[in-house]
Amino acid sequence: MTLSFLPHYITAAWRACRSISPALLPGLGIANGKGALSQKILCITLIYFILIEKWFTIGELDILAGRAWKFKDDIDTDAIIPGRYLVMNDPQELAAHLFEGVRPEMAGAVKEGDYVVAGENFGCGSSREHAPLALKGAGISAVLAKSFARIFFRNAINIGLPLFICPDVDRIEEGAYIEIDMAGGVIKNITRNESYKTTPLPSFLREIVNAGGLVEYTRLQVSGVRA
Repeated sequence: MTLSFLPHYITAAWRACRSISPALLPGLGIANGKGALSQKILCITLIYFILIEKWFTIGELDILAGRAWKFKDDIDTDAIIPGRYLVMNDPQELAAHLFEGVRPEMAGAVKEGDYVVAGENFGCGSSREHAPLALKGAGISAVLAKSFARIFFRNAINIGLPLFICPDVDRIEEGAYIEIDMAGGVIKNITRNESYKTTPLPSFLREIVNAGGLVEYTRLQVSGVRA
């Protein structure tokens, strides 16, 4: 779960409240006083409820939110993590070299909760698990693409990185803020105020992702049986 998108909502709420005329504030239940101060009180109150509402909504609906890093078709695993780093297995160490050959600035600029958005055949090439491990270690919350290489798809789910097929990824621009409802199969482009459909992850795959991967999921299942 990530809250990296909240500055976007907070900024929008602040601007909306500042646009309200002070003369209307008594009608909203805010006592008379200095207009600027009353506006600030309204802004802070609204932002507080946005934070609370978004926190519970994300928890209940399995919603992911973050910023988009855009790529084209046929991004292979060598582009995601160069082969010379296969001696590493730690996700954070791998993350330091994410897309080093094609977007060397990304590893130092990516933020927790960001997305990778790509075209056709993302993750083609070798079957190494290092590629999804590097993405997850960098804080990438999910990958959206028109299609995925099958082995990459399995590897990603196995380590707890959700993937979503979306034919409308061309509508998502670099840096856009987007939300994904994993259960409902809806992608919301907050920047453009648009929504797109994706195939929702089946409940058992969401359980694997939420557990942190297949190993952790199996451990939880075995612990439950033993209990």
